[in-house]
Amino acid sequence: MAIILVLLFPAMTLAAIPGFGGPFGGKIIAKKECAGADWITVGPPKPGIFMVTSATKKYDYKKIRMGEWVLGLSLPIPTPCFDKYTGAPTGLFGKLVLFVGTSKIFGL
Repeated sequence: MAIILVLLFPAMTLAAIPGFGGPFGGKIIAKKECAGADWITVGPPKPGIFMVTSATKKYDYKKIRMGEWVLGLSLPIPTPCFDKYTGAPTGLFGKLVLFVGTSKIFGL
């Protein structure tokens, strides 16, 4: 059964291995727009620094904004942030996000 899961869902299976990636969730406390991605810092209860790329599956409201709550799954692949205007490296890295769901900020 485990072999079938690895073959059908390799990225999700790797993310489920402790210390190799996994679930995250909390309020977005910092954000920077990158070329084709968003670099975010997520606060407690499952904090971390992440890269939401154009390949990330987005659920719910599909917007990544400051102050929103997010819940998702990541891989520990250090993904760089490149400046969205010049394409130059910014020096920021984050774990690659496989999928993420967001809350809605009322009034926006």
